Amino acid sequence: MNIARTANQRKFERVDVQLLLNYSDGVHFYSDTIKDISIGGLQIETLRNLEKGKQLILTLPTLPPSKVTGEVVWSRKKGIRYNVGIKFIGLKLEQELQIKEIIRARAMDNIIL
Repeated sequence: MNIARTANQRKFERVDVQLLLNYSDGVHFYSDTIKDISIGGLQIETLRNLEKGKQLILTLPTLPPSKVTGEVVWSRKKGIRYNVGIKFIGLKLEQELQIKEIIRARAMDNIIL
């Protein structure tokens, strides 16, 4: 039985961000905005409808920039744009730590003193 997860059942903590993502489908290079990110993947906003299952090479906006593989898991049209969910494939420990740092930094931005 395949049960879809709801937002409250996510496997990883997801934080809202507005970061530039450069990526390639192996033929073309693109730049779009990351809407949210977690250790498991990210969501972008784009003018392109990326097909489910498409593999991408993502250049994460970390220091230093990190190239990771991602796979499109869903794409939803929203007006003239698309929101696209991409899961990370085969993250190395260092890449995971870099993503956790983005999440931690964003969480710190949300703390009200």
